[in-house]
Amino acid sequence: MKSILSLKLKAIVAKIINSYEYYVDKNGWAHDDDGNRWHEGGESGSYDSRGNQVGGGDEDWDDELESQYDALKKYLEKHNNNFIESVVDYIDRKDKEPSGKQKAIVIKLLLKAKMEEEAQLFGWEKPEKEEEEIDNNLLKELKSHIKKGNTIEFEYTAKSGRKKDYIVEPIKTINRDEILVATHNGIDKKFFIKNLENIEETKKPIDENIIKALENAIKYEEGVEFEYTKKNGQKKKYQVLPIRILRDKLLANDHDTEKQFFLNQIDNVQPLEFINEERANKF
Repeated sequence: MKSILSLKLKAIVAKIINSYEYYVDKNGWAHDDDGNRWHEGGESGSYDSRGNQVGGGDEDWDDELESQYDALKKYLEKHNNNFIESVVDYIDRKDKEPSGKQKAIVIKLLLKAKMEEEAQLFGWEKPEKEEEEIDNNLLKELKSHIKKGNTIEFEYTAKSGRKKDYIVEPIKTINRDEILVATHNGIDKKFFIKNLENIEETKKPIDENIIKALENAIKYEEGVEFEYTKKNGQKKKYQVLPIRILRDKLLANDHDTEKQFFLNQIDNVQPLEFINEERANKF
């Protein structure tokens, strides 16, 4: 941080070369165009390089100057800042816009206060958001998989540039830019659609006959037996009471324990013939 002594020395040197102007506020603090501040004392107002007080002009303000002045007054309604006060008084006395250096500091303070529209009055330009165009075919394909409840595989490019493959179940598109998916560990995650590549379905279509057989069993509360293929490829027979279908999964009572099965991994649905009354009571 610059010391008060060094700032005073700067003012003295500037006075010598006759190219310095500063403003003294009502509390005796001096401010220059670079945002420097030191205690000068004396009457408030604008001073030239020799310390002579400079009066304001008598010109009418244009709309731009008036808008800048109003923006600074608005800032001061919620914030105490000596530099902004000095710029307001500068406009009052000089009847002209702040200098380039003053504007630069004003812009920083306004942006910090989240006053972007006011900052634009002093020359700040809002940066344009650079976005890659989303492939409409990709978006259409995603929506189709969401509607069908499919599990998909895609390559994703992270901000770091690293590419990684994901196998997920798309849940919904949040907006045109993002998709919400259920990952393999059951934790929902967001992906930017424009960073998705090579979408492929990872499972075979669901057999409609199996759907009908299960829906019929649910309707009449009948038990069924089927063969189920696990992710590791192992096949196992289950005897269950189907409860309801959740998109591409079956929720069933598997010997008093609710369990979910992927419909596309279910084969050979058969009505369950109970061996005895005790077996039937397990459902």
